[in-house]
Amino acid sequence: MDKHLKKVVIYIYDNEEKRYSDQIKQIFGKHIVVEECYVGELMGVHHSDAVLIPSFDLFNDIKKNVPQSCEIIKYNRTITKQSIEDLKHLRNTESQYLVGYTYAQAEELIAEIDQLGLRYLNLFPATVSAINNLNQKRLVSVMPIPQVKAESLLEIDTLLDISTVIELGLRLGFEETMKDMDLINQLKESVTIHKGLLKLLNRLNKYEKRLMVLNHSIGEGYMEFDQEGAIEEANHAARQLYKSIFVSNEKPTISRFLDTEMINKVYIEKQIIENELVQIDGNDVVLSIYPTISSKKFYGASVLVKAYETVHILEKRIRKQIVKKGHHAKYHINDIIGESKGINNCRTLAKRMANSESSVVLEGETGTGKEVFAQAIHNASPRKDQNFVAINCAAMPETILESELFGYEEGAFTGSKKGGKIGYFELAHNGTIFLDEIGEMPKHLQTKLLRVLQEKELMRVGGNEIIHIDVRVIAATNKNLTDLINEKKFREDLYYRLRVLPIYIPPLRERKEDIRLLIENFKEINHQVFTISDEAYRALIAYKWKGNVRELKNCVEYLANSHMSEIKVKDLPGYIIEEQLNANEYEHPIESIKAQDKDHFLPKEPVDLFILKQLKMAYDENRHIGRRYIYEKALEKKIFVSEQQVRKHLKALEEKGIVKIGKGRYGCTITPHGLDAYYIIENSLNEY
Repeated sequence: MDKHLKKVVIYIYDNEEKRYSDQIKQIFGKHIVVEECYVGELMGVHHSDAVLIPSFDLFNDIKKNVPQSCEIIKYNRTITKQSIEDLKHLRNTESQYLVGYTYAQAEELIAEIDQLGLRYLNLFPATVSAINNLNQKRLVSVMPIPQVKAESLLEIDTLLDISTVIELGLRLGFEETMKDMDLINQLKESVTIHKGLLKLLNRLNKYEKRLMVLNHSIGEGYMEFDQEGAIEEANHAARQLYKSIFVSNEKPTISRFLDTEMINKVYIEKQIIENELVQIDGNDVVLSIYPTISSKKFYGASVLVKAYETVHILEKRIRKQIVKKGHHAKYHINDIIGESKGINNCRTLAKRMANSESSVVLEGETGTGKEVFAQAIHNASPRKDQNFVAINCAAMPETILESELFGYEEGAFTGSKKGGKIGYFELAHNGTIFLDEIGEMPKHLQTKLLRVLQEKELMRVGGNEIIHIDVRVIAATNKNLTDLINEKKFREDLYYRLRVLPIYIPPLRERKEDIRLLIENFKEINHQVFTISDEAYRALIAYKWKGNVRELKNCVEYLANSHMSEIKVKDLPGYIIEEQLNANEYEHPIESIKAQDKDHFLPKEPVDLFILKQLKMAYDENRHIGRRYIYEKALEKKIFVSEQQVRKHLKALEEKGIVKIGKGRYGCTITPHGLDAYYIIENSLNEY
């Protein structure tokens, strides 16, 4: 046998099932050798790459007789299209027995027939071992049974399901081969309950073709490399930029494009490299390299490469948008909402400081509204009719930030604008400049900023002319600047020059009396009319609001999109409910659960406990899961349960109010009552 061929052994019950091996040969023919083996035999499995078994009952015996590298796959059957048509002609008024090789197989086929829309058929599982009880019965069978004198007999044909075919291909490492296979047409004779999988295959095929067109039509160079560094894909733009390399070698490795330091950073440290300026054949290009990682597995790297001129044109457009946005201050002192002592003090200070020319530092956590205060101070000052220019010191690369703040002269660097460019300080002349996240400013730029504050003059990058400016500076930080000074990350002299007029904006958790006012304000601004119950308000007030006013605003938007006329605790975002459950800071239905009959409410069966644990994990990751996912996870944990049984357990949990079963892609989610149940029995879930 060719050593490159894969050997697959498939276990069957009789000759009727040899069609399964024919099906595999038709799909993977030139890549594998297929042998059949009857259930109960172990011949031929010792040197197999994969063994397909019809039942998990065979798993342990097979495992003992195959190499550790051998893949053992439980195969799923599906019914042919012709057999489905035959089943449709059966009368639905009488009981009929579906005869399988095993009772479990018969159950699975009945469940599949049910899901394919023939649930009106009154089918019961049976096996050939019960043959004496089948005389004079109406039968449906997956095999010939001439020894039975049945009232009626319909033989149906089965094939391997598409999920089994794909699983076999992936386990044998045929990912690349399967890309070129038209699996949809190969499996056209079979019917599958995995309609979503068929749609996904069609969609992936369509997207792959579109992606191919996109890769070769975008202006940027794009290359893909595998985990060994071999090139897998390169579009036309990349081949043009690296013309000399591709001319001499059609399949170059990543070492021809990147230096050792870059390769180690991506392939060993798994780090992203963005906007790295390098030279190719004397031309400046900008590289971005992204490790391709899925499910914690490293598959290689994707490389984007652009000519520097292209990047520079894009940056100029972005700058224009930033400056245009920063010219106007829209907030005023009256737009600062709240009646708490802390916010009243801040508002009073802002009014008083607005008339001063001294620098202001706004200190506070992320989301407390520092830019709102900055704009309000500007609009209450004598400079209100002049420019308000805002810039985030952490939002730009260090090399760009300097030229943006102070401007540059023509020829200052490669790609610089003809005639040069004025910086933000010049744009803010006679007005106000707002330096957000000042603590992130690089140390050498802090020195230049200090000179601007002291001398009220600057020099553009690449220039030798002193430019006088009249600008008021308002800075903001969410970090402790004194700590940064101690860490040698912030200049102490700049700190005292900036922090002439400090304003500390308290976090939302320190002014909870303002929460109701803020919510009503956000509702009014967005024309929202829902009400909030007292219990829900208590939950909102008890929440810690680490994202402060910005997080509260997002929460109000979430509530508006729930389209409820009255918001109750159960309608709040899950993360708020969970925090309150952990903190026990307000009365929650968990108390009523404790008063109920726990033996009736709380799940106790192992499958129920496993399902509850999976739903809680999905809830923590803010995603929905379906019964198929739960079924596959159960198999991984050696919990042998059919997908149909998972469905029944989910239905029972839904009746208890623990689970909500959505339609289609929305899957299943744990309810607030389910979270209560989880926390009550959490210790018993550790083994799952």
